[in-house]
Amino acid sequence: MKLDSIFKAIGVETEEDINRLTEYFIMKGDETNDSPSLIHPNQVLKAIRLFVSEGASPNRVLTQKPTVEFDETAAERDSGNDANYWQHLAQILPKTHERKWDALLAGIQKYHKRADSPF
Repeated sequence: MKLDSIFKAIGVETEEDINRLTEYFIMKGDETNDSPSLIHPNQVLKAIRLFVSEGASPNRVLTQKPTVEFDETAAERDSGNDANYWQHLAQILPKTHERKWDALLAGIQKYHKRADSPF
């Protein structure tokens, strides 16, 4: 499901588009190995941006507006359990964890006070 959403967002619709996208993740110039070398993970976003800017059809990605459909016949949302939900959510972490975070905060504040004070 997530991969389909990503492909749709960057304009990949066919197997040919997937093959073109794959080329952006393979390092050029390293023909000595039988298996291709992949780009560094930090370069993936740049490769995707380059793919979109070079190979995307403008009417497929840039001008396509998301469509949101609302069901006007749907019943109003019941907000009667909202308070109970938030009360329960506030009790998810045990008190021991809360005390640990409080102790950590106190220690960081002491450190910050000492670090900011002149020698």
